[in-house]
Parts: sequence; structure tokens; C-alpha cells
Amino acid sequence: MKENKLKTLDFREGIRASDVNYNFDIIRGWVERERLRTSGWGIVEGFDFSYPNNDFVIHIGEGTYINKNGEEQFVDTASISCGAPKYETITEEVIVSDDGRIRLKYVPYSPSRYGLIEYFPPSENVKPLTSELSVIDRDAPSMKMPIITVVGNMITVSAPDFAGKTAKITYRYCDDRIDAILLGENGLYYREIGINSTSPSKTDLDLTNKYIIGFAHWIVGKTITVEFITEGRTYRPVYTDSNNILYLNGEVYKKPKFIYFTEPEEPQPDDMWYDRDNNLLMAWELSGGVYGWRVVNDFTSTPLREVKIWTANNFPSDGMTFKFRDDETNLRFIPGTHALDIIIDQQIVMEDQFSELVMPGAQPYLSSGIGFKLNAPLDRSTVVQAIIHHSVKNAPLRNVFQRAAIFVYENFQVYSTSNPNKIFHTNLEYALLDDQIEVFVNGERLNKNTDFVELRDDGTTLASNGDENKMSHYFKVVKTLSPGDKVTYKLSRHVWSYDQLNTFVDEIKKTAEDALALANQDKKDIQTLEANISTQLGNLHTKISSIEQTLQTLNQYRKKTDKITIADLNADVKQKIYNNFQMYSFSATAPVGDSTKIQNVTQKDCIFVSYVSEGFCSQLTLGQNADYIISYNAADKTAHILLNAELQASGAVVIVNVIRFGI
Repeated sequence: MKENKLKTLDFREGIRASDVNYNFDIIRGWVERERLRTSGWGIVEGFDFSYPNNDFVIHIGEGTYINKNGEEQFVDTASISCGAPKYETITEEVIVSDDGRIRLKYVPYSPSRYGLIEYFPPSENVKPLTSELSVIDRDAPSMKMPIITVVGNMITVSAPDFAGKTAKITYRYCDDRIDAILLGENGLYYREIGINSTSPSKTDLDLTNKYIIGFAHWIVGKTITVEFITEGRTYRPVYTDSNNILYLNGEVYKKPKFIYFTEPEEPQPDDMWYDRDNNLLMAWELSGGVYGWRVVNDFTSTPLREVKIWTANNFPSDGMTFKFRDDETNLRFIPGTHALDIIIDQQIVMEDQFSELVMPGAQPYLSSGIGFKLNAPLDRSTVVQAIIHHSVKNAPLRNVFQRAAIFVYENFQVYSTSNPNKIFHTNLEYALLDDQIEVFVNGERLNKNTDFVELRDDGTTLASNGDENKMSHYFKVVKTLSPGDKVTYKLSRHVWSYDQLNTFVDEIKKTAEDALALANQDKKDIQTLEANISTQLGNLHTKISSIEQTLQTLNQYRKKTDKITIADLNADVKQKIYNNFQMYSFSATAPVGDSTKIQNVTQKDCIFVSYVSEGFCSQLTLGQNADYIISYNAADKTAHILLNAELQASGAVVIVNVIRFGI
């Protein structure tokens, strides 16, 4: 049996190092075993990821972990090189469409710029390198097809010159990748390289004497970005996060709750109360911004019927397939539960004369009925009625079928060095920890709690548990920003219809209950009773007046089913609305005629003329009255482009973009 007691040291005969070290070893063993017994081995804190330089090198902050021997280990900051995702070279042969378009299987990738190729002058005016994207005539390999635009997997070339020909395209293709970052017992970092895929996933890892620090998701877009994933880290079974929240085996520890058998006077969130009189278990929960008792074990229900009628105006073409519209979700039913009755010409159709149309779900019990199909088509258009039977929770319909609206507000700020803390103020407030705010930087969506965090309304304190539904105007961007970056935020609020009126009704009910309670407590004091009744009636009158005022103004607002049409817009707004876009291309040596005619154009339209030839490295924008002139024909709304003589060259292409505003 191993000795596990300290030795009594006697210093009268001198100090022996072996005795002192023996006691030290015993105490160290106690500490190490106690660490493993109380909280286990794994990560304690730290190991924060950052990616500051866009060089595929990940920086890992310092951290502390407990190894499997119970020893506390400290790891200093480190960097680990991951390298760019691998790409492959692809060659395709595609017939050019009549409008000069070539659709590729994948989006072209540029290894020199580490991002997808996008070329759309004048906004995206960097012409792709021929070594990374080349388009030639398959039947005439020496003939290059000048690229006009590259948008996604679509390439545009000159239609008059190459329509119908077979193009041979050679380009690069690259997928996303997820790498695993591991820490060994020796204190060194290891990287497990994931596979390249359009939807990469985490792979099985060999964790022998290793700890998971996190995952790096390399995302191939206009530029290659990285998203750090720390879920699944090898934390100790018992640990606390930066907000001092306790976790047990990865789950948040919550204070134990009691089930009350007498209704508590000041209930707290998630408190449970058993109502013996009605045999109901109640929970104190938040609903619609108001706390109240919610029934947990109420299985009672009430029937509800929905009706759908088909007439000659919406009769199906085949006379037998009757399907609900996509927006008629209230008509969907549970398949196989006899929830559908069909009546044709006032005659009930038996269930063996039709079959239910079912939209499959992830599981059979999640499928939905979306209509029905008769066994034989009807010989004429007639009235067909479907009755759908629902069984809903036994509660007021205003609670069971609440209607909701989503209000979205979007704005942006440009980042500058005058805001070193990267704290931004929103024009409208939002509710904390309720997924009401989204943040974008230069169009790229940021991940919550990784790339940005929500702040309390003091603008400095990080929102934490307990701040739910509190309002704030602030958020902070954690990731690195450069001066001039456009930081956009979008606020989304879910508003329940008529909840304000429902709140008034609930308050009136509570006021009446308070008046009754006061009357029972003070029956002998008539004067006090009269004063209390007068007060409560005054409150009732105030609430009723408020309801009347609210009801009188309901006709001033649009219903959620109303649609805004063009006719509802002011004339100045209509003039600023985008109408359409046209693009024309023709040879620079084409004579003025039908091939150079621009259709449906007036002098009020915005016209951009570009020039493409092998002599220029990129698309050249021409100036009106300097490089060309435009002649308009107001009678048939057409125009002709006439180039200067020095630009009329064989093999060159003229591209005309027409943008029209105003409806």
C-alpha cells in the first residue's frame, strides 16, 4: 500500500533533504489528484484565436490546461501556419449562347489574389490574368475570346463575334476547408488538415495525448476568410467561462428549482407551482415581454375548422389535383388523421374517391397535408369545397393564433482610427441576447460572440446572462478593422399584433381582482371601501378610454395583408426607382445600321460606352463627344453610336450599357 501521510520532521538531529522532499512529493500528489477528482483534466482558460495579417498564419493566445496526470501546464502564445486551400485546374468546352454567355460548372478562382474572380466594369475593373482564366475558340486555338464580364460562374463575350461557337475555358477552382488545431501533452500544437469541399465538415480526430483547441474554417469567397469554431474544445468537465458562468460536462449549471404547492408571492423565472385545485403544473415564464404562469401539463384542446373553395376562376387545369397555395399555411393538415372533408356540388366525397397530397418532413410525423387529388378528373368546372379540421390548444384564440410582424431597420457607419475601441452606436435600440442584431463588415456577415459582441446601454459592459430583453444602443466589433471599412448593422424586431390591447385587457382584469381583494379585507369600513372602489373604477375608466382611443386610430394603419403598390408612391420616389438594364455589343468596324442600333432608349437614360481590344490590358471607358457621338431618334426611341475614326479597328468590340430610372 502506498504511503500517503506526511513524515514528522525532527530538526534536532539535523535537516535531511530526503525527508523534506518526501513531504513535498506527498503534498504535490494530493494537489494533483484533487485537481483530477474535482474538475478533471482538460483546458482551463485562454487559447484565444486571432488572424491579423491575412497570411494563412493563425495566432493562438496563451492558455492553461490540466494534463491527465493532474499537473497544471501553462502554454505561451504561438503561431501555426495553415497554408492556402488547394485548388485544381479545370478545362471545359461550352457553346457560347446567342447573347454571348458561357456558363461554367464552378466559379473561377484566382490563386494570385486568393479569392474568386469577379470582373464587371466599372465597379470591378481588375481583369483576370490569362494564366488563371483563358477563353479561346476550340476550333481556332489561336483566336482568344475577349472577356467582357465574369460574374459568378457566368462569363460574357462578344455575342456578334462568337455566338454559337464552342469555347474552350481553362480556369482554377477552389473549395472551403476546415482544419483542426490540437495541443499535445508535450505543449506543441498540431494541425489536422481537412478535405476541400463546398460544405466541409469536422473529421474524426486521433486525440491520443492531445486536446482540441478549436477549428479553422477557411471560406473561399471574393477573398479567403477564416471562421474560428471553438465548440467541442477539450474543456475540463467542470469549468467557468469569462463571465464566471459554471459549466458541468459542457452544460450551463443552473440553480436548483423547487416545486411550490402554494402560489409564491414573488415568483422568479422558471419557478414551478402545482395548482392542486385544478391539477395543473404551472411555470413562471416570459411570453410577449410579460412574465406569467404558463400551464405545463394542459393537454386539453378545442376543435377549429378552416374552409377552402375552388370555383371556375381558380379551378385546376387537370380537373383532379387541388393544392393549397404556399401562403395558405393555415390549411395544412396532419396526413392520415381523417382531417379533410371534400364536398362537390353539395355532395360529400367518400375517402376512397381521393388521396391526400403530402409534403414529406424530416420525420413521418413532421409531414404536412397540402391538398388532395381525385381518383378521376371532373368533367366540368364546378364548386369544390374542402373543410380542414384542426385540434388546437384550449386557450384564448388571441394567444393560440397570434399574428406577428417583423420590422427591420438597417444603417451603416464607416470605421476610422478615431474609434480605437471599435464600439458602435445604433440609431434605434434593440433587445439584448434576443438575436435582434446582425452586423456586416464590407458586406461580410459577422458571427455573434466571435466577431462582434453585444454591449449594455452604458456602451462598455459586455451583455451577459440576466440582461435578456434589456434594451441597448451599442455593440462592439472584435475582429480586426481597417480605416474605411463599412460596418453595417441590421435590427429585426418581432411585434405581435394587438398585444398592446391584450395588455390593457389583462391590466383591467388585474385591477378588478385587486378591487375585490380590497373589498374582502375591509368590509366593515364603508368609507374606505367606497374610496377603493372609486379609485379602481377611475383606473378602469382610464384604461377603457385608452382602448377607445386606440381602436379609433386602427383605420389609420395598414393591415398586414395590405400590399404597397407603385400607385402609392410619390412621383419623386418613382423617378428614383431603377427600371431596367440593357447591354449591347457590336464590332468597332460595324457601319451605322441595325447592328449598332440601341433599342428603347431616350436622352434621359444613363449610357456607358466601353471599348475592348487586344491592345488594351483592361476594358476602356469612352467619353461622349470625345471618343464617340450619339444620335437619338425620338420617334422610335432608338439611338446609334458613331466611333471616332482612330477607334474603328478590326477585332475590337464596343460594349454599351444602358441604365434607366423612373417608373
